[in-house]
Amino acid sequence: MLFPGSIGVIAFGVIGGNLADRKGNALVFYSGAGLFLSSLLIMALFADLTPWVPAGALLLSYSGISFVKTSLSGSVSMTLGEQEAGIGMGLLSLACFFAETVGAALAGKLLEQSALALPLLPTVRSDAAFPYSNLLLLLSVLIVVGSWLYAKAFGNNKLHAQ
Repeated sequence: MLFPGSIGVIAFGVIGGNLADRKGNALVFYSGAGLFLSSLLIMALFADLTPWVPAGALLLSYSGISFVKTSLSGSVSMTLGEQEAGIGMGLLSLACFFAETVGAALAGKLLEQSALALPLLPTVRSDAAFPYSNLLLLLSVLIVVGSWLYAKAFGNNKLHAQ
């Protein structure tokens, strides 16, 4: 299931970079956030179905993440001066690394809690799938909040009109 996603990251990283150069980082960011949000919602709605559904959704997820990281790097790099570029991009990479590792640990901890074991979606019928489905819903909310924060930070900035 992970191999198709890895191929998607490679392909969509190149596509996202070219698209960001032509259309701007904001379009690529929101496209990526939309792909990622769609994948999370698909997996949340159909958490207890065949493994092929999550495998297909992972393609969207990895592609969306690739778009988001490409555009975020481009947006941040445009805000940095020549003297700040090296340390600024290094700090962005470090922040992304910490966010990914802490996020994975928090997701694991949340799955251990019984608070997520509630049937929130009518499409999910398996008791074992409730926590996973609900965690994916929570992550979907975080994608919306992150997109709002991106809009506040870079939305009206002329950095996107290239």
